[in-house]
Amino acid sequence: MKPNARSIRHSPPAAPAGTAGIRLAGRKRALRADSPSAPYDEFAWLYDRHWGPHSLRKFAPILETALLPRLPAQAQVLDVCCGTGQIARWLTDRGCRVLGLDHSRAMLRHARQRAPTATFMLADVRTFSLPPRQDAAVSMFDSLNHVLDPAELAAAFQGVFAALVPGGVFFCDFNVRRKFQDGWRGDFAILESDHACIVRTGYEDASRRASWEIAMFRAGRNGAWTRTDLHLVQRAYEEDEVCQALASAGFTGVEVWDHLRTPAGIPPLPPGKCYFLARKAPAGVPEARPSKRNRHPGACP
Repeated sequence: MKPNARSIRHSPPAAPAGTAGIRLAGRKRALRADSPSAPYDEFAWLYDRHWGPHSLRKFAPILETALLPRLPAQAQVLDVCCGTGQIARWLTDRGCRVLGLDHSRAMLRHARQRAPTATFMLADVRTFSLPPRQDAAVSMFDSLNHVLDPAELAAAFQGVFAALVPGGVFFCDFNVRRKFQDGWRGDFAILESDHACIVRTGYEDASRRASWEIAMFRAGRNGAWTRTDLHLVQRAYEEDEVCQALASAGFTGVEVWDHLRTPAGIPPLPPGKCYFLARKAPAGVPEARPSKRNRHPGACP
């Protein structure tokens, strides 16, 4: 989820050093405690400026080679946790018909502007229900790590499975536990002429919780700056947990890729992530689970 620091650390022109000249008193925003989407609503504008574009540049080659060849012409694709619509726009530009879902109204506002030919719906990935009309589903940018309960992740996979036509495919990525153990460290900041943010990272392996504490600052028209504090959490899933949840939802033939297990024709993958390609068996043709003897190195155990 962390963007390329080199691409986002900019010095604003003629900006005063430190906080000199910035008025913050009385402008700290509080989030609604009863709204689980509130942090993502507040984060949407900043995510759209920095994380979304960076993530698309990073993962578009993977989608190009891993997903597109498996789609029929004018495929109907479900963009799960679509965020601000980067993947939805990328898919519609390639002739796909896209239905994007997200539980953040603010994220969806950006998505509708970015991908006007796609359809979007406000829905919780843990509880959504759709008829089986999607040729494929995709969920990228470690979006599903934000589902913190394994039982709720299994429910999300069941919703995706139900939405696919027989023979449909599901492609998703996860930050896995070893990434959080080895690489979820390092605070960073973004500095622009009209906004800034400070991000502090944390990880507790015992609870499998990785956190971002974000302080966002945004300049107003009157010269005052507004501060908003956010707390975002991800769960560190094991590869086997994801495989088991996919299988329990009905998916078969699940393949797992990472930077050490990359099929021929797939561009080099960034370290620390696992990519899962799962299939819904064609109607009347249950897909046999490969034996350990014949299973390729990227298959789920």
